[in-house]
Amino acid sequence: VTITSICFAFFGVPVGPLVDGGVLKILGRHKDQYGRQRMFGSISFGVASSLVGFITEWTSDMNAIFYIYALSAICFILVAGNTQFKSERSPRPYYYRTSSSSSKVPTAATSSARPKMTRSDSVKPSHYNEPSNMIELLKRSEVSLFYLTMMLMGASLNMVTSFLFIYLKQELGASSSQIGLTGLIGSSTELIFFFYSR
Repeated sequence: VTITSICFAFFGVPVGPLVDGGVLKILGRHKDQYGRQRMFGSISFGVASSLVGFITEWTSDMNAIFYIYALSAICFILVAGNTQFKSERSPRPYYYRTSSSSSKVPTAATSSARPKMTRSDSVKPSHYNEPSNMIELLKRSEVSLFYLTMMLMGASLNMVTSFLFIYLKQELGASSSQIGLTGLIGSSTELIFFFYSR
């Protein structure tokens, strides 16, 4: 069980941030619409958790959880594998041949309407310099504060998700369907925040 938990945490936990990064890349300049895309994740989580709870109670077999998880993982891989992401590479310059009879040398096409670059455009402030390694990144106070906030939030959230269902099952005698409904109720509270987030 310990090895399985470690493998699940190692391979499963990075999926969420990777999916979020992929969604932001697909949105492009419309990153303010991220909340409305993420909203469907909460809907599917709530519906799936309640369905799994009812199926587990109906079959009286806890192994149904793993079968459903494997099926949903296969569906996720198929969808993610066929999703087209925008390339971050800059487009290559196109060329055309000159009309000169003496030479057919390809020449890069340039636009005469290209705006002139001012000093304010060419020179960026010092705080725009990207760090060259992880240590320089962590030296920034805003980055360290962000990571500390994420660590504290993750610790408190994981304690709730790890022990809440055990408490409901062993102390309160909740059924599998009732435990599944907690996911539906919990995810429904996120919808209004994701819908209006910018």
